[in-house]
Amino acid sequence: MTKRRVQRRQNPSGFQLAGEISQGLPIDEGAAVGERLMIPADFIEETEVVFRAARWDLEEFGVECGDLLIVEQRPDGHAASGELVVARVGDRVLVGHWWVKRGRRAVVGHSLSVVAEERGLQVIGAITAIVRMIG
Repeated sequence: MTKRRVQRRQNPSGFQLAGEISQGLPIDEGAAVGERLMIPADFIEETEVVFRAARWDLEEFGVECGDLLIVEQRPDGHAASGELVVARVGDRVLVGHWWVKRGRRAVVGHSLSVVAEERGLQVIGAITAIVRMIG
């Protein structure tokens, strides 16, 4: 995750949840209908999207159930090797570190265990922040 300058916005609660994600399942967009998020404006840019972790299956990446993932969209589908990403293959969504070496495209865990290495694997975006709601 890199440090970025973001412009301060006046409405810190004006962010829409894009959906809930779980490892290997489709994005649950129904969970996001009409939900507004209380995220400080300095944490998010207008081009980013926010997903909520729906289950505990992302703990390997420091993500707990209920955490908000701020994702910098990558319309070109590219990411640097090692970046923590949200990727898609078909309708399934995966979280992990992007790995592109010697023609291999994969999403891997911290121990370089393969989460997914399939034809059609595409980066949706890079996770720039994980926000844990307390209380």
